Amino acid sequence: GVLWKASLVLLDYLERKQADTLKGKRVLELGSGLGHMAVELYRLGAHVVCTEQVAMGALQRLQTTVAEAPNHSAAGGSISAMELEWGEAGWTASTGVAAAAGAGGFDIVVMSELVFDESVHEELLWTLEKSLSPQGTAFSVFLN
Repeated sequence: GVLWKASLVLLDYLERKQADTLKGKRVLELGSGLGHMAVELYRLGAHVVCTEQVAMGALQRLQTTVAEAPNHSAAGGSISAMELEWGEAGWTASTGVAAAAGAGGFDIVVMSELVFDESVHEELLWTLEKSLSPQGTAFSVFLN
């Protein structure tokens, strides 16, 4: 697997500038890859749902990372890994992510290196709009 630099940049920002606000927040990570950001946000007390698309080939590795993550539940958070294909059909098929979002949506959505393929922008935007609460915040970083 590849650890993308953009995810390290975003994680550094969240740890330095948002750490106090993450505790207890419901966080969705789109395109979690190897899961390092999700584990660190969990360590900071967030309730994290990290997701990956099956076609990207990282879902099994992500699930392993989450299963092997140190127990940080004392910080008040939780972590789970789920499949999520972007767009309405993917959202409907992924009942676990929809259930985790609840009626109000996630407080925070994080994304890194997800906007490189213009052919999926519409599905990505649909997923972002559906998953994020009206008062929520999305963080996205892309480096080239």
